[in-house]
Amino acid sequence: MNILDIIFIIPKTVYGWISSLWSSGDENNSGATGTWRGCMFTPATPGFPNTRGVTSQLGYREIHGKSNEDAQRIDMFGHVKAWGGNALVYIRDNWHQGNIVLDMCLCGRKHPGDGHYFPINGKSESDFAMWAKQEYGIDKHVCFVWNDENPAPITEQTVKLAVDSYDGTRLGVENVAFGVCLETNEIMSDPSTAAAAAKWIKTHAPSSPCIVGSASVDYLLAVADKVDGIYVWFEQATGSGNPITVPLTRATFPAYKSSLDKLAAKVGKSKVIPGEWLASSPDDVAWMTQQLLDAGYSFLGSGKYKS
Repeated sequence: MNILDIIFIIPKTVYGWISSLWSSGDENNSGATGTWRGCMFTPATPGFPNTRGVTSQLGYREIHGKSNEDAQRIDMFGHVKAWGGNALVYIRDNWHQGNIVLDMCLCGRKHPGDGHYFPINGKSESDFAMWAKQEYGIDKHVCFVWNDENPAPITEQTVKLAVDSYDGTRLGVENVAFGVCLETNEIMSDPSTAAAAAKWIKTHAPSSPCIVGSASVDYLLAVADKVDGIYVWFEQATGSGNPITVPLTRATFPAYKSSLDKLAAKVGKSKVIPGEWLASSPDDVAWMTQQLLDAGYSFLGSGKYKS
């Protein structure tokens, strides 16, 4: 997924809200709690004055230091809430690694010295994680450790830094899932390599769901054979382009669901995530989301949960 392909929408009206809102186990037993309602792609949500194209949370960390980064994050939160979601989905990669202050702001990490959270203006907190939970109902994070566009090999230290960014988070580590990569097979063609990375996640974050993503059913099944208890994130296969340019229709959705069912026959529906997918209209997204929920899938990476 090329983050540059995602259009971030920056509604002017919400930018002014920031200051007013701020001031007011065993590795195989780790599992997701409750229903995870991700809204990875959100096209043209009504109620946002500048809405256009498709917005995504993938750049939640990557946009640090860019113009209007806070307004962009608020827009991400607003879209998730508008569609009834409760999970933030983003890529960490090697962007701003070792930036503990940023970890405190975006992940709710505790202060390494005194256990307090990063203050702003000496009277409140710039803890986006808890603010998004309290104001927008976003109480779960899905953090993909590596980007499928990064040719460098993932390392155990990379995984550790990602997990450490949530050290002491008030979300609770059981509400933070760590994924190897959205499309793991694109940079880790050998399932054994992906399995090793998944085991690092399970070692450093034993209470968090561990995710491996791909558009290949066979690849995900091969990794699941090597690592017990992982979640498999299934990306919509488009042949070319991506889910934004080649969205699902009601005619093509059954094939996508059939692949999910094939994965579920191996690992169980509770471990299968309908992850990176998009339909051609909000109504179709809502219809497909309901089909998936009715079928017993409780952890969704994309979807629309409000009509």
